[in-house]
Amino acid sequence: MANNCHQTLYIKGNQEIVEEIISKLNEDNKYIRFSNVIEIPSTKELEELGLSKSEWCEKYYEVDCDFGILHETEIFKNEGRIVFDTIYSPCRQFVFQLCQMYNDVNFYLSFVEPYGNFQGYVECENSKVLQEYIGEAEWEIIDEGIDQGNTDGNDVADENNGNSSASTIHITDKKSREYDMSDIESFLGSI
Repeated sequence: MANNCHQTLYIKGNQEIVEEIISKLNEDNKYIRFSNVIEIPSTKELEELGLSKSEWCEKYYEVDCDFGILHETEIFKNEGRIVFDTIYSPCRQFVFQLCQMYNDVNFYLSFVEPYGNFQGYVECENSKVLQEYIGEAEWEIIDEGIDQGNTDGNDVADENNGNSSASTIHITDKKSREYDMSDIESFLGSI
């Protein structure tokens, strides 16, 4: 099984939580290469600047704001966001640990692997499904080099992820967005 990957993690939360997560990750996980807090301007502020959100992100942070859920502008305006670029990290343990630590924070994790493409969406509060999904299904698919396409039922995220060579997992909690876990359970059962 593959146990390394190049990943980018987006965390949505207030500044206090963001700083706490940075501190905890740097203490427990020595593989964090860099971190950056991004404040997304409001729609009105973007209009005054004459920039779309994608143009603003590319100009000031060189990141793709069309990644997944980030396309839903209003729910993210003026909220802290961390971008981690982690190289050669134990991805399964990394994600599972974050969900155990912070059930009230949104996590969006982008995987890039040479073995294949996979997209998924899970809720941190359901740790049993998360452990199976990250620990078994996702890694088996990557190892086999299978392009699963739109498997997660999350049309917004899938439409905005235009890079077919990147694998994307969206992890969030029930407080921020409802999601039918039966879709994930059905997917796991089909593997």
